Amino acid sequence: CPPNNNQPPISILSSPAAGTVLAGAPLVFMATATDTDGAITKVEFFDGLTKLSEVTAPLAGQTSLYGFTMPSGLAIGTHALSARATDNTGATTTSAPVTVTALAALPQITLTAPTAGSSFSLGTPLTLTAQAS
Repeated sequence: CPPNNNQPPISILSSPAAGTVLAGAPLVFMATATDTDGAITKVEFFDGLTKLSEVTAPLAGQTSLYGFTMPSGLAIGTHALSARATDNTGATTTSAPVTVTALAALPQITLTAPTAGSSFSLGTPLTLTAQAS
């Protein structure tokens, strides 16, 4: 049997970046995958060991950028995300993991009273009113 000289593909997860994201919000995943001696047949995206998606073609107009959008985003918590590229001989390479923390949405607070431009005498009690959602 001749030796297998196949070079494994290269996979780099480029989005999302390490840091924080909003839990439940749509999240775009992108990875660059290349193969010097063959072709990429698929790129799989993972949250830990859980497969989130698999794509078999690069994004429109791209040659090595693969991606998908997760409409419902990630659950609250810490996630280790990665991308695994597979080439035409079945060789695989998994990117270094990217750690993101999905946080709950912060409440939105709007001051409703007093109105902008109001003036008051020094020492007069002031009542503030706000709405939160």
